[in-house]
Amino acid sequence: LQRGGSPSAYDRVLSTEMGSYAGQLAREGKHGITVAIDGVRLTYNALNEIAGRTKFVPHDHELITVAKSLGVSFGDERPYQFN
Repeated sequence: LQRGGSPSAYDRVLSTEMGSYAGQLAREGKHGITVAIDGVRLTYNALNEIAGRTKFVPHDHELITVAKSLGVSFGDERPYQFN
């Protein structure tokens, strides 16, 4: 996930935790992986298992609904038809 804007305190703490976890994994000799967060738990994924895969979000997901209500366009809406 990539986000824009200034980092919040949460962003700074999370990135520190993820960086520390990545260092721990490297010390353990685990390479070719990416650090991830699953709920509140740090984990990792093998790059060869996730590279090139598309992760789809359901059209009716709460965050999609909220984003659309704020005017975010996902390019899936039909253009308005003038009569």
